[in-house]
Amino acid sequence: MNSWIRDDIRAMESSFFADPPFPFSGLDAMEGPFLLSPEVKNALFARLSRISLNRYPDHRASELVKVLSELWGVPKGTIHLGNGSDEIILNLFLATRGPVICPVPSFSMYEVIAHVAGKVFIPVDMTPDLAIDLEAIEKVMSRQDVPGILVVASPNNPTGRACSLEELALLLQMARSRGFSLLVDEAYFPYHKESSLSIQKDQDNLLVLRTFSKMGLAAIRLGVLLAKETVIGEIEKIRLPYNLNSLTQEAALFLIRDHFDLLLDSAARVVLVREKVEKELSSIPGLLVFPSRANFLLVRLWPGTMPAVFPKLLEKGILVRDVSSHHPFLSDCIRIAVTSNEDIQKLGIILGHFSEGARS
Repeated sequence: MNSWIRDDIRAMESSFFADPPFPFSGLDAMEGPFLLSPEVKNALFARLSRISLNRYPDHRASELVKVLSELWGVPKGTIHLGNGSDEIILNLFLATRGPVICPVPSFSMYEVIAHVAGKVFIPVDMTPDLAIDLEAIEKVMSRQDVPGILVVASPNNPTGRACSLEELALLLQMARSRGFSLLVDEAYFPYHKESSLSIQKDQDNLLVLRTFSKMGLAAIRLGVLLAKETVIGEIEKIRLPYNLNSLTQEAALFLIRDHFDLLLDSAARVVLVREKVEKELSSIPGLLVFPSRANFLLVRLWPGTMPAVFPKLLEKGILVRDVSSHHPFLSDCIRIAVTSNEDIQKLGIILGHFSEGARS
C-alpha cells in the first residue's frame, strides 16, 4: 500500500494542526486582525468580478512586479513572486546544492520544507537569551564540504526577536566566505521596519523574503523574493507555470497600489496593541513576556503550569500556540498573536486568575 511514496515522507507528521471542535479566538495565527471596510471590499469584489476565469493568468505578473518595484525602490528584475513565501522557500531549497543551516528555535516549516526538498537540515541552537550564536553558526558552516543556504528569520518566529543590521552584516560576510547564501525571512517587516536590503550593496548571496500575509492579506497567498537579477534568473527556471493566479494578482494590485495606506495603518494599529498587551501581561506576577518586533508575543508561563493553562484557555474559546515542546529554550512558553482588545482582555483575565493560584 502506497509503496510508491518515499519512506521518509510516509514517516513524517502532518504540518497542519487539527481544528478545535468549537468557535475560538484565533490568538495562534499571525494574521492581520483588522478587516477592510465594506466600501473597500465592495470595490475589490467589483474588480475581481471582471476577471475572465477561462483565461490563464499573466505568468510573469508583470503589473504586480512593477508596482512592488516602485513600492520598495528596487529594480523589477530583482523580484520573484510565489504562491506564499513557502513556495519560494521550497524553490530556493530545491536549487541549493548543500545543506540548510538555521538557528533555532525558529519557523518550523524551514525544516519540513528542507526535508521535502531532500536537503540536510542543520539546526544551530541560539543562546539561552534567544539570540543568534554567531560563533556556533560559523563553526557549523566551516565544517560543510558543499555550500548551501543559511536561513535567518528577522524578526524571528516564535521569539519575536530581530537581528541588528550589524549582526546581519556579519552573517552575510560569514556566509559569503564559505560560499553560502543568506536568506533573511522578513515576514514581519511591516512591524519592524528595518530591512536587510540596506546592507545588500553588491552582495549576490543575500536573499530577502517577504510576504503580505502578516499585513492582513493572508488569503491571497503572496510571497516575494528580493535578490540580485542573476539569482532571480536562476530561481525563475524552476518556478511552476502560472503559480500566481489572476485573483491574487488583481487583489494585490488593488490593495497594494490603491490602498496600501490602509495596510500600513493596520500594521501601525497592531504595534500599538502589541505594546499595550506587552505592558499588561508583564504586570501579571510570574509571567515573562519577551520583547517583540512582530505581531505576536512570546510568553513564558509559570513553571509546570502548561498542562493546566492551555486546556483552560481552550475551554474559554481562546487558542494560543503552545511552543513549549519546540525547543528546550521555549519550555513553558506560549505564542500569542496580537488581535482585538476583547480577545486579549479575556486572555489577561484568565492568566491573572492562574497567577493568583500560583502564588497561593
